[in-house]
Amino acid sequence: SVSKDNYKVINKPLEKIAQYWKEDNPELQFDLIITDPPYIQKIINDLLCDIVETKLLAPEGVIVAEYASLGGIILPPELKLIDSRKFGETEVSYIALA
Repeated sequence: SVSKDNYKVINKPLEKIAQYWKEDNPELQFDLIITDPPYIQKIINDLLCDIVETKLLAPEGVIVAEYASLGGIILPPELKLIDSRKFGETEVSYIALA
């Protein structure tokens, strides 16, 4: 069991998350970022770019990205794919800094 003092769940609209962290917590970085954006909006690529631009991922951190397997992802050059698994129409990728 992990103490609630050791984690925080943030529930913000995707369009505002980069702005939220940049303004309120410019130095904060995460060891683990889990994304599950709405598949129909096809925004996973923009979200990954926002994570890179705002430096939300810690140097040894991992992004777990869930998205529609048919749409795929395009990683910014600053990120690398560690592993990827398909589950029907869903794909889950584990991504780190390059």
